[in-house]
Amino acid sequence: LVVAKVLTEPALRAAWESDVAAMRERILAMRRHLHAVLAAKLPAQYADARPRLQVDLAWANVVLHRLSAAEEALRLADFGIISVPDDQAGDLYAEMNLIRAVIAAFQDRIDNSTDSAVAACVDRVDTLRPFILCRAADLASFRALRALDFDDALRWQRWGRQYHQRIS
Repeated sequence: LVVAKVLTEPALRAAWESDVAAMRERILAMRRHLHAVLAAKLPAQYADARPRLQVDLAWANVVLHRLSAAEEALRLADFGIISVPDDQAGDLYAEMNLIRAVIAAFQDRIDNSTDSAVAACVDRVDTLRPFILCRAADLASFRALRALDFDDALRWQRWGRQYHQRIS
């Protein structure tokens, strides 16, 4: 009876959806923090040589706004990427360049590297994780908003919706 009331009354449903979204974000933030804490406990010789782990750490640090730690993780990923098979290295490079563009956006630096990072991800929609494609859409929307191109921002949000739905 309570559930039916919450789901059928627009104001209650909106409040419930807002609460669920906030809870989801808190859970994701806790997971990212836990990932960073656990990875920090790995022996350096194990963690430093794993580019996939370093890229994941870079994402975790970006979300936590630890930009220098994110850049350090990307530097370590650059060193270790030679050990990655060629078919995976392209995706990893695209993801790393997207992280760099996100870091630049956090620092109010949007330039051509933003467009090329987004384009590299769009070119790899069949192999990149939906989370990465969401970030590419978000970054492209941010760039469009900064240029006051609201139609382009909306286009990117619509394009990214399919990937947001896969990770929600």
